[in-house]
Amino acid sequence: MWVHCVQVPEDMPDIQVVVFGTEGKSPAQKVQNLNDNPFLLTVGDVGDITKLSFLLYHPCLERGIKLHKLRLKDLDTKQELSFSTEDQCLFGEDGSETVTELAAVRPDKAPLREVLYSVSVHTGTLPASGTDAEIFITIFGEQGDSCKRRLRHSCFEKGQVSISEVRAVDLGQLSKVLVEHSNVGYGAGWYLDQIVIHESGKTDSQYIFLCQQWLDSGVGDAQMERMLRLLGKVRNEMLTEKIHGTWDVFVTTSDISSSSTNPKMSLTVCGGKGICTSITLPKGSLKKKQVYETSIELNKKFTTIFKVRLEIEEAGEGESWHCHEVKLQHRVSKNLLEFPFCRNFADDKGERVAELPVLTVNSPFPTVKSYVLYITTGTSPGSGTDADVYVTLQGILGDTGKRKLIRKGDDNFTEGKVDVFQLEAVDIGTLQDIVVEKGKGSDWLLEKIIVKELATAGTETLFMAQTWLKDRHDGKRSASVTLNATEIQERKSTSAYPLGKEQMNSEGRWRIYFTKHQDETKKDFEELSENISKLVMVFYGSNGKSNPVSMENKVEHQAKNQITYDIYLPSDLGMVYKVRLGLQSLESGISQLSLHHFKMQNTSTLDTFILTINKTLPLSLNGDRWIEFPVEWPLKEALSVVTYHLTVFSRNILTHRSVVHMTACIYGTHGDTGDRALLRSLQNVQQEDDSESFLIIMDAVELGEVDKVALIISSKKDCKLDIKKLHLKESVRDHPTYVFEVNETFSVDPNKPEIQREIPVSFVIGGDKQKNCINNLNKGGSQAGDQAEYTIKVYTGDKMGAGTDASVHIILFGNEDKSEVFYLSRSLEHQDPFEKGMVDTFKIKTKKLGSYIQLKLVMMEKDLQVAGFWKK
Repeated sequence: MWVHCVQVPEDMPDIQVVVFGTEGKSPAQKVQNLNDNPFLLTVGDVGDITKLSFLLYHPCLERGIKLHKLRLKDLDTKQELSFSTEDQCLFGEDGSETVTELAAVRPDKAPLREVLYSVSVHTGTLPASGTDAEIFITIFGEQGDSCKRRLRHSCFEKGQVSISEVRAVDLGQLSKVLVEHSNVGYGAGWYLDQIVIHESGKTDSQYIFLCQQWLDSGVGDAQMERMLRLLGKVRNEMLTEKIHGTWDVFVTTSDISSSSTNPKMSLTVCGGKGICTSITLPKGSLKKKQVYETSIELNKKFTTIFKVRLEIEEAGEGESWHCHEVKLQHRVSKNLLEFPFCRNFADDKGERVAELPVLTVNSPFPTVKSYVLYITTGTSPGSGTDADVYVTLQGILGDTGKRKLIRKGDDNFTEGKVDVFQLEAVDIGTLQDIVVEKGKGSDWLLEKIIVKELATAGTETLFMAQTWLKDRHDGKRSASVTLNATEIQERKSTSAYPLGKEQMNSEGRWRIYFTKHQDETKKDFEELSENISKLVMVFYGSNGKSNPVSMENKVEHQAKNQITYDIYLPSDLGMVYKVRLGLQSLESGISQLSLHHFKMQNTSTLDTFILTINKTLPLSLNGDRWIEFPVEWPLKEALSVVTYHLTVFSRNILTHRSVVHMTACIYGTHGDTGDRALLRSLQNVQQEDDSESFLIIMDAVELGEVDKVALIISSKKDCKLDIKKLHLKESVRDHPTYVFEVNETFSVDPNKPEIQREIPVSFVIGGDKQKNCINNLNKGGSQAGDQAEYTIKVYTGDKMGAGTDASVHIILFGNEDKSEVFYLSRSLEHQDPFEKGMVDTFKIKTKKLGSYIQLKLVMMEKDLQVAGFWKK
C-alpha cells in the first residue's frame, strides 16, 4: 500500500486502516508512513475491495492531513486499485474527524458514492436520562459499516433530540446501529429512546432504531453499549386509499443465506383488532440473492395494515435463511410498504418468527417488545409432558400469532418445574388472554403462566390455569385452553444498583464540573470562572442536609471548555435528592453569575448526577439569591420544582420595610427552603386602616407536607412589628393552604441579636385532609370516652348580600384543648346553608375541649369576626 500525504504533523499520529470488500472486512492495521513508501497489509478474503477506512486514534490534530495519492496492489493477482483523492483531507480540513473513507475506483464498475448521513439521537424523558458522555455509533448496512464515530455533542439532555452528521461511503440499506459510551458510575450513563438516520437532504427513507434502554454501569444489566436492530422505514403519509384487494408481495433473500436454502415460510399481514391473513412461501421458492414474487388478498375487514409477521415453518437441520426485505404493493393504488427484516431465520436455533410494524411520519412508532414467559408445570404425579407446546398472546392491540416454544434440553415441562421462554412481537398492548395448545403426547398439568415485559420497568401479568391438557380421543384437534389475565401489575424497579447495593454513601470527595455552554462566549466563560468563588451550595439527602459549602478558596482545575472543583462532604447524606445554589450575599455588590451545566461525581464510587441550570443569579436585582434543583437518579422518582405563594398578614411591616430585614425558612417532609428574603420583592400588596397583607413568591423543590416556618427579623432602627399570621400554598392550587398563627408583636432593636422564631402549622385548609397540626388531633383518632358532641348554630344576618356560598370552616378553642378544622357543609335545616336571614345547625364530634369554648370561622382564607354580616 502507498499513501502519499502533505501537511503531515511532525509527530506521526496513530492512524489505522481497514479494508472493506463484498465478503467482509480486514482487521484494523497500522499505517506505517504517509510519505509514499510502500508497506504491507494483510487483508484476507474480503471479496472485491469496495472502500478503505482510515481511523485516527487519540485524536489531537490541529488540522487535516492533505491526501495526495493512494494506491493498493494485490501481491497475488497483481491487480492495482486507485482511490479518488482530489480535494481530500484525512480527518476533515480542521482535523476534528476520526474516520475518513475512500471508495475504490475500478475500471469495470462505478465506485460507491459518498453519503452524508443525518443522525438524530432522541434522549429519553425518564429521570436522569441525559448524559455528558462522549457518544459513539457504528452504522451497519448491506455494504459494510461506518466504523466507530464520535457524535459531536457536548451533552445529550433529557427529552432532547441531538442531530449529528456522519460522512461515509454508501452503506446501502441500513440494518443495525451499535451505540456506546465510556462514562462509568451510577447516574453517569444515559437512557436512549431511539436513533433516526436518513441521507442528509432526503426525508423519504428514514431508518428507525429503537432502544428504550439504559446505557449505565449502575443500572440493570450494567451495559454501556447496545446493538440496535432496525425497526423499519418511515412512510411519509398515511395509508389513505382502500386497503382491501390484491397486494403484490416481493420477498428478497440476501446473499448470506445457506447455499441449500429450502425453507417453508409463512407471511402474515395484520390489520387492526386482530384481523390477519396469511400466505405460505413454499419450499424451494426462496433462492439465495433472489426476489420471490407472489400476492396476498386482503378482505374488506382490513381498514389498515398494522404489521407483518414472517415465520419459518419447516427447514432442514442446520439450514438458515436470511431475509433482506419484504415489500407489499397494492395492485390498484400502488401504495408501497417496505419491511427491512435484515435478519436470519434458523429453525434449530429457535429464531423462527419476526414481526415489523408499519411506521408513519407524525404518528407514534409501535415498538417491538420482548415478552418473557414463566410457565409452571403442576406438582402432581405425571404432570409433565413430552409434547410440543404452543402459545398465542392476545392484547388490546392484536396478538402474537401462534408461537412454538422451542425446547432446550429434555427437562422442559417436567413435574414442578418453571420453564422460561422469550418471544418478540410488535407491542400488543395490555395483555388480556393467552391461548395454550399442547401437541400430541402425554397429558400435561399447567399450573400458571407469568408474562413479563423485558424492560427495566414494565408490566407483569399472571394467568392462573391449574388445568390438565389432554389429547382428544378423536385426534382431530389438539388440546388447548384459553386463560384470562388473573392479575396485572406495573413493575417498577426500586433498586437501581447492581449486585444488591441498595443505599448510596455520599460521604467523601466529590468533583464538580462546570461546562461551557455551546452558546456561551469565551469571555462569558472566563467571567464564570471569576465569579464561582461567590457560590454557596447546600446538599439534601435521605439522611439529612449538608452545611453550606462555599466555593471560596476552592482550588480550581481548568481544561478546555470546563472548570472543575473538589469539595468534601464530611458525613453521609444518603441518596442526594436536592441541591440549593446561591450567592454569599446581595449586599456586597456581587455581579451576576450565569450557570448552565453542572455535573457532580463522587471520586470514589463514581456516582454521578447532572443539573441543567440555564439561570442567572440573582434571579432579579431585588430578587431571590437562591435557586433549587431536584437531583435525578436512574430508576428513582424525582421531586419537582414548585412555586409557593406565602402571604403575610400584619399591621405595620410595610411602614418599616426600608429598615427591616426579614427572612422565612419553610420546613416540610422533603427538607426546607433555606432562609428566603420576605421584603425585597412584594406582590399583591393590600393596606387598610389597621391591617395589611402582601405576597411573596418563591420557587423551591417540593417540600411535601409542611410543618413549620422559621422567621428571622432584624432592623436598622428600633421598631415594633405586629405580625398576625402567614398563609402558604402552591401557586397553581388553592388547597391545601397552611395557616401559621403568629399574633405577636416583635420589638426589634438594632443593638440586640436578631429575633428568631419557629412557628408550627396551626391548621390546614382544604386538601385531602384537614387537620390540626399542633396537637395532631387526627393522628390515630380519639377514644370514644374522650369525645364530646357540640351543637353549633350559625345565624346569618338579614342585610343585603349577607349570605355566602363559600366554603366555611370552624375551629373550637377550649380552655383545655382545641379541635381540628371542621368543614360546615351539611346543615340540619337547609340544603344550602348560610343564606340571608337563615339559621343553620351543625353537629360535630371531637375530643373534650374543656368548659370554656371559643370559636373561629374561616371562609375564603380570611378570618370572619362574629360581628358584621354574621349575626351570631
